[in-house]
Amino acid sequence: MWVKLTQKSRGKWVEVQGVQTKFHPGDFVEVGKQTAMKWILDGSAVPAKPGGDLLKCIVQPDEGGAEFSIFCCPMPFEGDVGIWQRNAIRSWKRMVPAPEIVMCYDDEGVEDEAERYGAMHVPNLERNDQGTPLISELWGAGQEYPTRDLVCYVNSDVMVVGLGRALALVSEKFGDKFLLVGQRWDIDLKTDVNYNGSWKKKLHSWVASGGMLHGPDAIDYFAFPKGTFPEVPPFAIGRSSWDNWMILDCMIRGVPVIDATYSVAVVHQEKPITLREENWRLPVARLAEKAVNRSLYLKRKYEGTWKGITNDAPWIIVEGELRERR
Repeated sequence: MWVKLTQKSRGKWVEVQGVQTKFHPGDFVEVGKQTAMKWILDGSAVPAKPGGDLLKCIVQPDEGGAEFSIFCCPMPFEGDVGIWQRNAIRSWKRMVPAPEIVMCYDDEGVEDEAERYGAMHVPNLERNDQGTPLISELWGAGQEYPTRDLVCYVNSDVMVVGLGRALALVSEKFGDKFLLVGQRWDIDLKTDVNYNGSWKKKLHSWVASGGMLHGPDAIDYFAFPKGTFPEVPPFAIGRSSWDNWMILDCMIRGVPVIDATYSVAVVHQEKPITLREENWRLPVARLAEKAVNRSLYLKRKYEGTWKGITNDAPWIIVEGELRERR
């Protein structure tokens, strides 16, 4: 059951998808019915609907957004992954103003799709000894090749709505140093999206009826001004922990971090698997990469008191306003 936390909930910790997470007044959280009723009765929460406050951003107009560039690392354009990535890219191109798109690395079909969508292609980036793309290379390319000052890394299979609006609001206050992040919605979609007509209403319906707000520990996009990340470790992409490092690093360095979960709709088109299923599917070499990522994250974590999740962000955008989280 969805609830919205009130001032009485200050400092409340909740387990979300196995992660102990600190929530704040004004946050939305999905908990069991018994827990929800207990909080509602003691005044620490009020009922909420995912199709209401949480998803207004999907159907709002995009006008007034900032100009920015998206950089990404597409997987081979095959099967369901190909469908998800094309759906995602088409959603990016429909933001107003449309972002510049930079596709990195040279997996199967990336060059052709970059040409198809008028994107810049940066193929010759280093990989680790397992052939996996490196976050350090991506972040370097993402701050070198785009022609716009505001950039955003987006996982190549997520649809995005409303990012330009949020960037305009945040950049006006924080200027040339900040990090904008947020949680994603998970749905189950295996068809091409028709972006003609009222596609936003369809997306709103899909998310409201069958979507699940993913926990605050898995982040699918990072928007920031060029130069915000002067140095990034050589994390292997897709092996966890690197996304938490980004938030953690900014918190330690005093770079403002903003949670845009309620103002930017980010939609992942596949229901997530459990951590146990993920580890079972990964070959030994990939598990080793995951362990390396974890060690790089923990090395930075020992320097701060945060976990590197979206709920750590001291700023939040709610109903079009930038507010301090209290």
